[in-house]
Amino acid sequence: WVTKKNDDGTLTITQYRGKDLIVEIPAKIRDKQVKNIGTGKPLKSIFFDHKHLQTVKIQEGIQIINAGAFSYCSNLQSVEIPQSVVEIGGRAFYVCTSLTSVVIPEGVTKIGWQAFFGCRSLKSVTIPEGVTEIGQHAFNGCTSLKSVVIPEGVTEIGYGAFAGCTNLASIVIPEGVTGV
Repeated sequence: WVTKKNDDGTLTITQYRGKDLIVEIPAKIRDKQVKNIGTGKPLKSIFFDHKHLQTVKIQEGIQIINAGAFSYCSNLQSVEIPQSVVEIGGRAFYVCTSLTSVVIPEGVTKIGWQAFFGCRSLKSVTIPEGVTEIGQHAFNGCTSLKSVVIPEGVTEIGYGAFAGCTNLASIVIPEGVTGV
């Protein structure tokens, strides 16, 4: 793991140099808390274009999955996101074409722009009550997605959030949504 120290003393994991099929991302490295994973730069992030990666478990304690963290991980099939995560950044799982399902934990309040864009194998997604914002094109091109229930707490659904979801037969949008 390659890390960077944050201003608050926590760490951001910026790079992974392994070739494992199954990876568990640690919440502590050298007795320091890991707060973020990924650089926030979609084309230079932690697992960008790691085509061998199939399964990821993120340990409890990590709070932010930064932009582009898993972009273009075309063989990524499953990811376990802990309750401690509060934000899934833009393009976090961009074009992860083998990802079949994702459970977004209760603590997440924001799903970033294009977070799951092009995840064409994504059949199901669970969006919890705590989410208030679904970013632009967040699920665009998720052609296997069949139904989505958006919880009451969501107030903003970004432009094209579900565009290109050609098999989406049902979507429930709560009354509290003020912007689509």
